[in-house]
Amino acid sequence: MEFVIAIVGSVVAKAVGYAISPIKNHVKYLSNHHQNVEILKNRAKRLKDARDGVQHSVDAAKRNGEEIEGDVDKWLSAVDKKILEQVEEVMQDEEKAKKKCFIGLCPNFRTRYKLSLKAEEVAKAVAELIEHGKFERVSYRAAPQGPVVAPVKGYEEFESRTSILNGIMEVLKDDSVSIIGVHGMGGIGKTTLVKEIARKVEGKLFDSVVIATVTQAIDIEKIQNQIADFLGLKFEEQSMVGKAFRLRERMKEKRILVVLDDIWEKLDIEEVGIPLGDEHKGCKLLLTSRELNVLSDEMDAQKNFPIGVLNEKEAWDLFKKMTGDCVESCYLKPIAMEVAKKCAGLPIAIATVAGALRNKRLFQWKNALRELERPSSSNFTGITKAYSAIKLSFDYLESEEVKRTFLLCSVVQANFGPSPKPNN
Repeated sequence: MEFVIAIVGSVVAKAVGYAISPIKNHVKYLSNHHQNVEILKNRAKRLKDARDGVQHSVDAAKRNGEEIEGDVDKWLSAVDKKILEQVEEVMQDEEKAKKKCFIGLCPNFRTRYKLSLKAEEVAKAVAELIEHGKFERVSYRAAPQGPVVAPVKGYEEFESRTSILNGIMEVLKDDSVSIIGVHGMGGIGKTTLVKEIARKVEGKLFDSVVIATVTQAIDIEKIQNQIADFLGLKFEEQSMVGKAFRLRERMKEKRILVVLDDIWEKLDIEEVGIPLGDEHKGCKLLLTSRELNVLSDEMDAQKNFPIGVLNEKEAWDLFKKMTGDCVESCYLKPIAMEVAKKCAGLPIAIATVAGALRNKRLFQWKNALRELERPSSSNFTGITKAYSAIKLSFDYLESEEVKRTFLLCSVVQANFGPSPKPNN
């Protein structure tokens, strides 16, 4: 009998416990509603501060052209929802809970209970958001997707250029040729042509195209960095050897056209980190140089394409485009055609002279023609016409201040940029 009484007593005690426990919880919510609301307010403030910090990092990353991590965007959206919606609702409910019922004689227990319960739930959600908002980083530098070579400014589809472009495009399809050269005098349009080719083949013949300018003073690390920029690659290695290894491994993943512009002497492709031949048949080189022997003898180009000057019609069409319709007037056209001829079909000379004489008066055109007819005293072998054109353009700058600025820039370039190589 005592055993039965003990069992019954235990069952009754548990039943009473189960019945009382919910009542205690309800009473707790009623008595702690001020405390729960204050906890929510404090956590909401901490969450807002955390959100502002993350948003500042996101804004800075976007200014640097970086992509934002997906979980960061989701977190920010969740925070905005919690702060702007749920927390605001609790604050409104708090005002309602302050009002009394029964003609102001009794607290509104039902409203306070619901407020306390909701404040506790939202405070827990806010605490979780604070914990999840501790990001190691908010962004990443994405590799370029799709074509990254912008439309080429200044490219004109002249017949003399189109035939060369088509020839190079055909050779690029030939798996037996991995190195292609383009050569011609300075200012002839080599860079413009190869950039147009790069634009046309990217995403079609090649997955990616990278472009690097070599110049006379070869700087391997600078070339590596230019290539890495096109690939969206951020180096962690400090040495040239380490960077070369990273480039080589990255470039083996795709079919890549590497454009190396303005080569003056032999460049060690392996030192840069460009995989070629049996190492990676999907990689090809397109090179430009003023000298054919640099391409064929020192860079081992298998196919070379010479670029010559524009023919007379092409030169005049370009000149007209640069100066505008004014050159078609009966009084200006004869002298304008003579000025155009003095540019000798050299695109850079045509663009420079035409730009300097645009909207100028007849006597200025005549003065320009006399200047261009005067023998040049420069010793810039192979680019005499370009030198004369640039000098003319300088003479036509509007003010002495602008001229001094131009000369200052030239001095800075001479001191800190690649040094000129005479007679080349």
